[in-house]
Amino acid sequence: MACGVENEDPCEYFIWIDPPMCERAMQVIHGLLRRINGNAEEVRRLMVQIEGKQEQLVTYEKKLRSFGASKLLLILIAPGETTN
Repeated sequence: MACGVENEDPCEYFIWIDPPMCERAMQVIHGLLRRINGNAEEVRRLMVQIEGKQEQLVTYEKKLRSFGASKLLLILIAPGETTN
């Protein structure tokens, strides 16, 4: 649908009018939206798990660095002794 009369200069206004959708099309669209929303919730849940694992990794890396530094210190202090 556009404004203006046939013999006049039409304006640049234009509107698209779709016919109503059938019931089945609406059911399919709603089903797809539910699936997308469910996937988005799963992604959010997994992102929370990843963040928790990243925090654990940082903690373990700090412990490992601390352990490695103390072992190195023991080797430097007592180079002739071996530790198990």
